[in-house]
Amino acid sequence: MTMFNMNTRPATSVEERLGSLKTRIDKAREDKARAEATIEQLDAQRQQILAELEQLGVTEAELPNEIDRLQREIEEQLAAAEALLGGTGGQSHANIADTSGA
Repeated sequence: MTMFNMNTRPATSVEERLGSLKTRIDKAREDKARAEATIEQLDAQRQQILAELEQLGVTEAELPNEIDRLQREIEEQLAAAEALLGGTGGQSHANIADTSGA
């Protein structure tokens, strides 16, 4: 008759595995704490941006339309400036400088 040995692995192997699991758990806790801190920072930044938008009279829901409106306004003003300079931006800066001194 042979006896069955329940300790087929050395104790150090079990201890190493438990230590590895503990290390991984500790790292996961640190990662979670870092992620939570990042979320808090991002939320604070979001609140600050929303407050700035409110000062400008723009709500979060209106923001996409306001961006579109500002882009159109920029394009219109660029076109007006180019028209005042006698072209659509085809002249180089050197050419403009040459013609302004004449």
